[in-house]
Parts: sequence; C-alpha cells; structure tokens
Amino acid sequence: MADGIIQTHSGIAFDLRNPSVEMIDLDDIAHALANICRYNGHSSRFYSVAEHCAVGAMHMAGAHGRTVQRAFLLHDAAEAYIGDICRPLKYLLEPAIKDLESGIQKVIHQRFGIGIFPSNTLHVVDDAMLAYEVGQLIP
Repeated sequence: MADGIIQTHSGIAFDLRNPSVEMIDLDDIAHALANICRYNGHSSRFYSVAEHCAVGAMHMAGAHGRTVQRAFLLHDAAEAYIGDICRPLKYLLEPAIKDLESGIQKVIHQRFGIGIFPSNTLHVVDDAMLAYEVGQLIP
C-alpha cells in the first residue's frame, strides 16, 4: 500500500494522515482491538485493548450514563489503526504520534456522534484502570 495507508480487516484503505468518516468501520475497530494486547504483550495473560475498553465502559455506566459509557468504549479506537503504543513510547514519539492519534480519534468521534466532554472523566477512569491493570496483570 502507499505510504501512510493501511488496509483494514474489511478491506478499507485507511489513510493514517488523512482519515475520513467513510473509512471508519465498527467491525474493523472491534476486530483489531480484540487482537491487540495491552502492555506490549508483557502481561500475565492476553489482555486486549477491547477488553480494557469494555471493562471500563461497564464501570462507567452507572455513574456517568450511556453517552460517557459509549465514549469510553471507543476511547482507544484509534489504536485499531495505529496499534497500542505504551505510554513511555508515546512520550518519546510526541508530538507526532499524539497528533496522528488525535486526528484519527476525532474522525471516529464524528462517525459515532461522540461529543467532546468538558471534563477529563475518561482520562481519570483510564488512569485508574491502568493502575489496577498493572497491579493485576504485570508480573
């Protein structure tokens, strides 16, 4: 494929630098995230990005409602296209990877009608889950 374009599970040519709503497919996201292991595979068991998103979304349902729950379910959806990049590596690759990821995530939000939340609720829950997951899954 051309530079910057990947082919998704469904066969869509996804342009990493110039994504569009038409390139976003929920089945592609679900398939990829279910097959990507968090923590670069350095966990005591296979723990997918999809499982992380689903567990977090279940915990958010009661306290925050369906809109925030759906947002958390898709908060790592850009990783379906760029992979799960561990935080230490993300810091080393900034700002390029942050710009790429946020551009893809923005299109995903447009595709599924997820608004921008004024608070950092998703980040707080994500950080809390990180601390818990590391304690449970990292030897």
